[in-house]
Amino acid sequence: MRNKLGFGGAAFWIGLPLGLLVVLVIAFIIYKEANPSDNIWVQLWNYLESGTLNVVAAGLIIPIILLVLESRFKIVEAIKQNRLVRERRRREEARERRWECIERTSHMWNQLWSITSEVAHYRKSRDKERAIEDLLTRLDTFPSSAEDVVNMWYYRFPNLTLEDTSLFLVFINTLLDCARTVAYCIQESENSEEISKLQDSLTSIQSRIKTAVHHPMIYVLKDSMELLELRDAGESSDKEQKIVSRIKGWLYVLRNVTTDMNRQEKKRNKILSFVDGKEVEAFRKASGKFEDWIRAHPNKNVKDFKGYGEFKRLYDKMACEKCGLHQCPTFSKEYVIYLGGWLGFQDRLDELIQRAQLPE
Repeated sequence: MRNKLGFGGAAFWIGLPLGLLVVLVIAFIIYKEANPSDNIWVQLWNYLESGTLNVVAAGLIIPIILLVLESRFKIVEAIKQNRLVRERRRREEARERRWECIERTSHMWNQLWSITSEVAHYRKSRDKERAIEDLLTRLDTFPSSAEDVVNMWYYRFPNLTLEDTSLFLVFINTLLDCARTVAYCIQESENSEEISKLQDSLTSIQSRIKTAVHHPMIYVLKDSMELLELRDAGESSDKEQKIVSRIKGWLYVLRNVTTDMNRQEKKRNKILSFVDGKEVEAFRKASGKFEDWIRAHPNKNVKDFKGYGEFKRLYDKMACEKCGLHQCPTFSKEYVIYLGGWLGFQDRLDELIQRAQLPE
């Protein structure tokens, strides 16, 4: 209906000046016939100075002006509408990209959970010997495929800092490294009792990290998507403040757990625990001094460390003499077992707290 009215209005304003122009020509012909004694140029001159022309010309100019004004306003309105359409499309595309990131994050987590579960439930007597090598390969290649998702966090959710998203990585890497230690021991060791204990520990670590990290991580990303949509729409409200507060709450919890886990790893995980020798022990001592220096001088170049040359020499000597050094897991067996007990206790605490809150 609006298009028909618009077209009819345009036809009216175009037809009106054309009609007046025809009237103007007819009036000149009548004037010419009324003054046959004058030549054509005198007739035209006198006609242009006549009151008739002034009346007709005024009627001709006014519709033209109105037509121009109407066209201009329609152009401005069309520009505004196009701008709104482009902005709406931009917000929709941004939402789709963020939702894709959340889905890929969930898929990445499911992949990690699947691999670590296979390691935790692997049995030499039941599964093929080749299978554990396949699991180790999948654990080694997982970080490469996960990096794409990790990079998406930074670009799709600009409200989150690198420090915020690094909290996710601590738990993902912890679970990955624990699974790699257990898989490595399954491949290299014949101590079935020790392997069973390591697998139980891995199951406990899985459970706690899923409870403490998986859902909070997804909640942070979903809340961030909602927050960015409000900001894109220019809606500053109490709802935005509530979402910001909720995100900070999740990150606060994750940061506290991360701090505790880093402290435990520093205290209890012995580097290169799967290799022995004097050169390895010498490198461990040098590594401790290097770590202390890094903590005291976080912004300096590592080569400014006075013992850097000796530190590098010790590593080169160890790497030459120890075959398979680079295949060794990051976490020691002892640390995985300790971590399983420590995180398992946190799970038990949560269960008891929930039980205490149940009605009598």
